[in-house]
Amino acid sequence: MKIAHYCNKFSPLSETFVYDVVKVLQSNKLVTTSEVITHMHINKNQRPYLYVTEIKDVSLTIFQKIWHFVLDKIGYRAGIEYQWKLKRIRLFNILKWKKPDIIHAHFGPQGCIIIPIAITLDIPLVVSFHGWDAFELTRDEFWIGHIKRMFLSASKITVVSKYMQHHLISLGCPENKIEIIHVGKIIYDYKFINKSKLEVKNFVSIGRLVEKKGHYDSVKAFINILKKYPQATLTIIGDGPLKDDLEKFVFSKKAENNIKILGAIDHEITKDYLYKADAFILCSKTADNGDMEGIPTVLMEAQAIGLPCVTTRHSGIPEVLDQVAHVFLAEEGNVDDIERAILLLINTPPDVLDTIIVKGREKVEREFNLETETNKLISLYKGLL
Repeated sequence: MKIAHYCNKFSPLSETFVYDVVKVLQSNKLVTTSEVITHMHINKNQRPYLYVTEIKDVSLTIFQKIWHFVLDKIGYRAGIEYQWKLKRIRLFNILKWKKPDIIHAHFGPQGCIIIPIAITLDIPLVVSFHGWDAFELTRDEFWIGHIKRMFLSASKITVVSKYMQHHLISLGCPENKIEIIHVGKIIYDYKFINKSKLEVKNFVSIGRLVEKKGHYDSVKAFINILKKYPQATLTIIGDGPLKDDLEKFVFSKKAENNIKILGAIDHEITKDYLYKADAFILCSKTADNGDMEGIPTVLMEAQAIGLPCVTTRHSGIPEVLDQVAHVFLAEEGNVDDIERAILLLINTPPDVLDTIIVKGREKVEREFNLETETNKLISLYKGLL
């Protein structure tokens, strides 16, 4: 089976999940090639992969850029559709030459771009939604129109949670086309360490510094925690547009000795911080523009390692936690409730915490194992041939 993966960029640091599934597919004996077609191949040293075809976007003239900007501002998306036309010409030629058995588009916009080519070449198309493409984009009339048309012609749609599945069905995705396939993690890459008998005081949070990750809420709640537990620490790993403002806020509260913002760092170093921590925190919420999570893979990593997690009732997040860990779920955007969840975790008896930690690891092994989820994806591919 020859699989052609189409994504805009391969592979941003925040999209480990695409890189992981592409690699695991290539190692499967049923897959002859798992090749990536992308417009920008990045992070090549951190994430080496041989089978990548890079299609550089055609540069627009200054006049074209200005004209498209003006049209987009008044609600006419001629700029986007013109760029799609240019991309499709080059994609068509490459796919006609490579003759894949399956095209797999990662994220909704890539599905919208490539669907006419899949139809013309009579190649089954699988489109995977991951988060913002299912929620933020579907608030925009331009995108919802294209996505609905794509639903009708795509062979299969995959999503990462029941929550996302219900949402896309409500938008018109046929129920018989949509399947839940978790992105998953390679479980044996994560050594399980049970720290239930140790004092919980060092928290770590990992995620881009954008509104939907809820870092401000986490920090505000943690500053309140420091009044009762002055030795507690919070290390935030990630970069993004809110970094400078978040750092200024921490300094304004004189909490810089307890709350550190490290920026983006290599994935292996990030794992070291997870191993050193006592607990994990990520307080995701719906951004003002409608952006939402799918299921943050870092919650799988944290639980695989053995960290109890304080997080929020947001999108598919409750689905990644065992029921016994739902006591540490807070209402999204509610700083007081996040503080309550942190305090509860700090004061949970070791025997109870032991159960929660073990159940968390078992949940990830059972439902978010990358090898298992990849086998589901291969079965989906085979059903389309």
